[in-house]
Amino acid sequence: MFAGLWLVCEVSGLSFFYMHLLVALITLVVFQMLGGITDFYRSWRGVRAATEFALLLQNWTLSVIFSAGLVAFNNDFDTQLKIWLA
Repeated sequence: MFAGLWLVCEVSGLSFFYMHLLVALITLVVFQMLGGITDFYRSWRGVRAATEFALLLQNWTLSVIFSAGLVAFNNDFDTQLKIWLA
């Protein structure tokens, strides 16, 4: 995840600052919290792969949305839409 973030910053011509690592860590913490709430970490035996992929997509989507909401309160972060879509 961190290597991908660095690569996106390099391709976009952005400097890689502590803010980017902070956003990645916030997103990971939110993902872990949502994983516990949605019972994401359970036995995969007898569960269809499509169900697991749907839960994975749901948890990462919610993580990005909640992290964007948390970061929006800090003026140090660039909150342009193109940055979030990168």
